[in-house]
Amino acid sequence: MIAADALDARGCPLEHEVWVTETGARNLITKDPPPLDRCRGMHSRLRRWYSDPRITVAFQYTAREDNGFPFGLFTPGLDAAYPALGLWQAWGARARPAPTDPVPIAETACRPPSE
Repeated sequence: MIAADALDARGCPLEHEVWVTETGARNLITKDPPPLDRCRGMHSRLRRWYSDPRITVAFQYTAREDNGFPFGLFTPGLDAAYPALGLWQAWGARARPAPTDPVPIAETACRPPSE
């Protein structure tokens, strides 16, 4: 994470909030791992950011897949969801009403919500 690393490298004495404004699990590239593996990687990043008190929010970059930026939660035709949608829903307020609730488990969260 560039902002937090830059603050650490400079020994910044002030407390700063860090917002992760563009997250996502890459889709569609055949040489990449399958969507479920990418979702698990996204889960690992969310857990890491959650444990860092400087990071106060993380946003999914886009909902609909775009061939030029393949990080969406739904296919370009909006006819199917990637496993990362289930992950974001598991991390969301509906599934975790309090910040002290345990974090989701990747094996149960990384699945499209229709399953």
